[in-house]
Amino acid sequence: MTSPTAPLPVTFRILKGVGYVYLVLGYLIGGIITLSLISLIFAMLAGVLPVLPGQEIVMKNYSAPPTTYTWVSTWISFALCLLVIGFGLLYIFLGYGLIHLQSYRLCLAVAILSLLAFPIGTCLGALTLLLLPQGPVSEKFRANDEASSSTNA
Repeated sequence: MTSPTAPLPVTFRILKGVGYVYLVLGYLIGGIITLSLISLIFAMLAGVLPVLPGQEIVMKNYSAPPTTYTWVSTWISFALCLLVIGFGLLYIFLGYGLIHLQSYRLCLAVAILSLLAFPIGTCLGALTLLLLPQGPVSEKFRANDEASSSTNA
């Protein structure tokens, strides 16, 4: 006969809910930016966007800015896409950590970084930072981290 599990306290339920929101947000950011990055790469390969200095634009009847500025902006856009994909991956790690109550330091660091992503990331990051330091939450994180490190050792 199995005993019913006790319901989770409200703090843990809120934290798990925030973790699911981070997961969804991370996957959405990653998917949208990946599609943007693929279209940017196709534009580079097709010759619509110059990639190297001195490369000309292929399109006819198109008055373009000087090619130096165009290829610089292309690479800046590429770097920004990679940066946003990195944030999406951090959100996914944070969501996983909050759902499974693991990696307290990583969750804390990513929640602080999340404050920069205004407005949704700021709200989620503030809520996460309010919930993480609470006694039962940090104790549960510590217990889960110790349990996972003892099974890995």
